[in-house]
Amino acid sequence: MRTHLISAAALAAVAVSPSLQANEGPYVAARGSYIMTDDADWIFGSNFGPVPAGGNVISKFEDGYGVGVALGMKLPSRFRVEGELFWQENDIDSGRLGPVQLSALGGLNGDVGVWGGMLNAYYDFLEGPLVPFIGLGVGYTQVDAKVNLGNISVIDDDDTVLAYQGILGVSYDFMPNLQGVLAYRYLSLDDPQFKDRAGGKVDMEYDSQSIDLGLRYSF
Repeated sequence: MRTHLISAAALAAVAVSPSLQANEGPYVAARGSYIMTDDADWIFGSNFGPVPAGGNVISKFEDGYGVGVALGMKLPSRFRVEGELFWQENDIDSGRLGPVQLSALGGLNGDVGVWGGMLNAYYDFLEGPLVPFIGLGVGYTQVDAKVNLGNISVIDDDDTVLAYQGILGVSYDFMPNLQGVLAYRYLSLDDPQFKDRAGGKVDMEYDSQSIDLGLRYSF
């Protein structure tokens, strides 16, 4: 009887070991994102056409898209860390100067693209096929802004600023080493600063939300 128990325990240890090992080690991940950028304030430091010094232009964005790739490491106690590279872009839909819509002047148009590198830390709440997680990240981004008033270029410049993000999501094991990932992400940037075509400074506020769908492969 004792021999049978020892044998059963040994077999159980062998069966459990691979799943425990799969919970630690390196992984790669890729995602596609549906990007919803919040209304942005553009604060002009000098007169530019209809925009007075200190004028506050508010732009609305169309929903956009993004992609990201990451290289990470699963650590003990359900923690993960990763380095991530991403890109996202939204077109400008419309704009107003205070309460005045700019459509009479040809409308505000253009796009804002963000390239970034982030260091993210995650905590997986469970071990199993369905795993909810939370994450925080910090990094640097390059913000490329092309803003036009009708056919007139107002801003065509870029700036590099700090970025922060919070992530909530869930992963599901399709195979022992392959997980599907669904996540919500909130990205906030330190205010980028651009030069308008007249040489004046323009401060911008940028925040975005995204729904991510991706895959993660563990080695």
